[in-house]
Amino acid sequence: MENKMELEKKFHHDMVNIYQRAKADINYQPSYFLKMVSELGGLETAKRLLKTSNTQQGFGTLQRLGRLDLSMEAHVIKPEYAALFSDAEIDEARERLERQGYFKTEQEVSRNLVVKKRDPVSSPESSAIETFKADKEFLQRLRYFGVPWRGVQENLKEKLPENLEERDRVAYDLVPKAMTAVFGKQDVGWMTEKRASKSGHGKTTWILIKGEEQK
Repeated sequence: MENKMELEKKFHHDMVNIYQRAKADINYQPSYFLKMVSELGGLETAKRLLKTSNTQQGFGTLQRLGRLDLSMEAHVIKPEYAALFSDAEIDEARERLERQGYFKTEQEVSRNLVVKKRDPVSSPESSAIETFKADKEFLQRLRYFGVPWRGVQENLKEKLPENLEERDRVAYDLVPKAMTAVFGKQDVGWMTEKRASKSGHGKTTWILIKGEEQK
């Protein structure tokens, strides 16, 4: 398992790579972002940008160009980097992406290799969702008490093959698909809600079922 210093170096490399990939793929050069990364380091840059109340211009540019997968926020929510960020920081990044439809757009899913186009009957993702739909004990807890987003993610991860590439990431992005498959569309059959984290620092995103009285 990578230690925190190695993980931070890997994240920094990914932040530098954002500039390189944006320039090569979509002819966009986020020079100010690269300057921040060079001066502060990738991790500190991400943390500072997540504290701002408004998203940066570069985020809007990537959204218009259909490449939010190249955003800092899309890297922050990767499970492999969870140890570097607080729940509040991860939730902030996820909500910024969610507001732009990042998790609902098949084009973005394809670009991120989250759900590769396979036979829908035999794909590991489809099988995981079918198993999730049959998990009565977990669904009952979800209905009556609600479950943190990460709890649903871990449940789906257990239903995916252990050797699946980017298993954590696939599980993360399967959450809205699995919830929609069981309870209907987001904000109609289910919803997310911010709650104070157990650590007392920041907030955690919970998933709740609409129409159910939470206990």
